[in-house]
Amino acid sequence: MAEKEGILGQAITHEKSKAVLNGTLDNSAVKSTGSDNRRTGYNLFFSAPKGTSLLALVYGDNRIIDAHENDTKKAISMKI
Repeated sequence: MAEKEGILGQAITHEKSKAVLNGTLDNSAVKSTGSDNRRTGYNLFFSAPKGTSLLALVYGDNRIIDAHENDTKKAISMKI
């Protein structure tokens, strides 16, 4: 989708982000709001609990950071 919109590798502006969420993209090939067969987009945020982050950073335990990154990758790769 980013390639179709001409924004691949570019920073996303607030206006473009709002357009994506509203389904009003510049590319007419992308289904817009109100279309019966459009795909919903998801904005996912993965964050380790504060205690976990502190243990990893304060004590320098990279295993905690690696475990969180691996679990995040696993979650992202799941099909919904």
